[in-house]
Amino acid sequence: MKQTTVDALNYRGMLPSLRPSTGGVQPLRPGVPLEQGQPSAFDHALERVLQPPPDPDEPVEEAGDGADEFHISRHAAGRLSSRGIELTKQDVEELSLALDALARRNAKESLVLFGENAFVFGVPKRTLITAMTRREAMGTVFTNIDSAMVLR
Repeated sequence: MKQTTVDALNYRGMLPSLRPSTGGVQPLRPGVPLEQGQPSAFDHALERVLQPPPDPDEPVEEAGDGADEFHISRHAAGRLSSRGIELTKQDVEELSLALDALARRNAKESLVLFGENAFVFGVPKRTLITAMTRREAMGTVFTNIDSAMVLR
């Protein structure tokens, strides 16, 4: 009689990978209750996994009031909001000047480190694709970018 064997399953290859980053949320020690309405680190991780992939080039709003400013994609608007990143008028002007410099160098997708935040821009369409804090960016591998700029 022929013996049939079953190979061990590699669950890591079957499940989406989750990085330990909690999106700025500090995990609580076991036994510490959440305050009412406070999302847990698990809630943030689950939200990221379940979100449909956004169209990074779909602009939803203008940053600033001039034609040389930039658009903010729907995905980036959500990231700015969920991570508590606020851009002042001066910030928008500095980022816009950075986009001008990147465009002169024919950059396509660029990582811009700006203060305590990191931004990924689609330079030809002047669109902010995503945003995160530097703390969240630490250890992150950025792919599909062709340039980087450090402003401050």
